[in-house]
Amino acid sequence: MDVILCNPPYIPQYEIAALQPEVRDYEPRQALEAGADGLAFYRRLLSQAGTFLNQDGLLLMEIGYGQQDAVLRMAHENGWKASTIPDLAGIARVVAAQRV
Repeated sequence: MDVILCNPPYIPQYEIAALQPEVRDYEPRQALEAGADGLAFYRRLLSQAGTFLNQDGLLLMEIGYGQQDAVLRMAHENGWKASTIPDLAGIARVVAAQRV
């Protein structure tokens, strides 16, 4: 595979109750919640995605506000070269990673 693109769940458990009702009450909880710190999916993805990508494949992951440092650190610890891509407001919104 050449690219994995994902919008994983990234909201910590403790923030679910404070979400806007139209999100909290109608979106499947598994599409929103990602463990106590909101990073559970990234741990699994960064440790396993390399087995599905070609040598020069790219992993693109949407991240939540303020998660860039933690996700970049996990990427580097799992053997990825990673950087962020900002959204239109200049907020880090995507982590792009390639196997080192």
